[in-house]
Amino acid sequence: MVYEKSDSRWRSWLTEEEAARVAEIDAAEEALKPLRIERQMIANRAVQRARYHEKKGAK
Repeated sequence: MVYEKSDSRWRSWLTEEEAARVAEIDAAEEALKPLRIERQMIANRAVQRARYHEKKGAK
């Protein structure tokens, strides 16, 4: 298995079984990226709403 330069040196010491499991985990993390982005967008909207209501209440 070939690893990208950005990967840590520890990956070169993995057994075949460990490398396969790390590859599964990496794929799962990659698949979660769109969900993390969506969660952040939702959180940003909630923060904007809270700031708006704080300003509105402060007037």
